[in-house]
Amino acid sequence: MFFEKSIVLLGFALLAVNAVSAESDLDRGLAIMACARRAMAVGVPELGVPPHDPYVVITRNFSFSADIGSFLGAKINMSQMTWAGLARWNLTATQLSLDDDDSAAFHFKLYWDYLKIAGHFDLQEDQIIFHPQQHGQFSIEFEDTDWKGTLNVTKPNKSSNGTVNESDIHWHAKDVKVHLTGLGLLNTPTAALLQEGLENALNRNLMGNLIGKFIKMRLETVWWNTGKVWQLTQWCKDHPEFSEELDLVY
Repeated sequence: MFFEKSIVLLGFALLAVNAVSAESDLDRGLAIMACARRAMAVGVPELGVPPHDPYVVITRNFSFSADIGSFLGAKINMSQMTWAGLARWNLTATQLSLDDDDSAAFHFKLYWDYLKIAGHFDLQEDQIIFHPQQHGQFSIEFEDTDWKGTLNVTKPNKSSNGTVNESDIHWHAKDVKVHLTGLGLLNTPTAALLQEGLENALNRNLMGNLIGKFIKMRLETVWWNTGKVWQLTQWCKDHPEFSEELDLVY
């Protein structure tokens, strides 16, 4: 579940607009985003947030089936994964709503200069025609990556914790590189096919749509309505020493 928690922290931080004393909803959102970045970098075990700097371990495995080059009906399992660079973002945002509105809305851009996902893969064809089962290592490197989108939330008040109204994300990367080992002479051509497929998925925003929907669901069911987000903001208030150490104050 560490992968899910990592992604959701990026989303809820912009929504927690009443957690700190600041002049505007945007100021509050930026302050909470800085808190989330600090928490992700060093980890908050009591809230189930693992350290993300220099990388976070993804404990969940991912499996899918696809035709990849000469691998027909291949079943692919990805495991033992790490994600490097996730806590090292830059944020710009604009406020779309008025401070007096019942809802707070933002347009935002999260930017990473470098991200890397690496791990182990197992590949098996449904019908072994050309290849036996294959094992190896993979890495996916993203350069100049950004998430652009909008977030809209009904603000919490005395009678309600608030609701998440909208969360959409467009994921774009200037360059994507896929590297494989374990396939022998097929390492390079298979990696090229996977790289092309991943770039197409990003350009068509298939991955961004999924992340936006997932963030909305997790905010509503885990962080926002339960008040867990306020526990995290309290952690940041109780640990101001991490601000200077990690250079995470904006």
